[in-house]
Amino acid sequence: MVDPGTSVVKGRVTLDGKPVKAGHILYCYDKGISLTVGAITPTGNYETKLLPPGTATLCLVLDPDGKLPLPEQAELMGGAMPGGAMPGGPMPPMPKGPGGPPGPPSGGPNPIAGNMPPPGGMGPKMPPGLPAHFVRLLRNFHLPQGEEATYKQLHMKYCKTDGNGLKVAIGPDVTTFDIALKP
Repeated sequence: MVDPGTSVVKGRVTLDGKPVKAGHILYCYDKGISLTVGAITPTGNYETKLLPPGTATLCLVLDPDGKLPLPEQAELMGGAMPGGAMPGGPMPPMPKGPGGPPGPPSGGPNPIAGNMPPPGGMGPKMPPGLPAHFVRLLRNFHLPQGEEATYKQLHMKYCKTDGNGLKVAIGPDVTTFDIALKP
């Protein structure tokens, strides 16, 4: 993951001159992915703030059920947390040991205890992949009725971290980048 910046990228996403009406835009840098997402509005416009300057490949998420360019962290961690709990869900009751239930894990940063340092900080790194709450955000949109097949096809072509032809040089202030998709 890359640290946020102060740059803004805005523009319009079209297919054959008509607006793409839904989806999200990810920014993939050589050093990692930005957790700042651009939402595509029904008019095809988007604006993404808090991006670091530099060259990024735009990855378009145009199918809420489609494959993403990186796996979710929960998949990389084996899905369930200790005791069978799922990430984001309640922890199962802790077994009682001598003198009562065990205390919190000790020994410094711990992903289960929720005290991991932010990406880029000192200490252990977050596991690679997309955080589950971020994936939920990416998948939170609906395809335009009657255009589902087109959006699914575009998703397969443009939801890639490289090789999709969508590179932008992000400046220190506002960068305008219109995206004309081809079927």
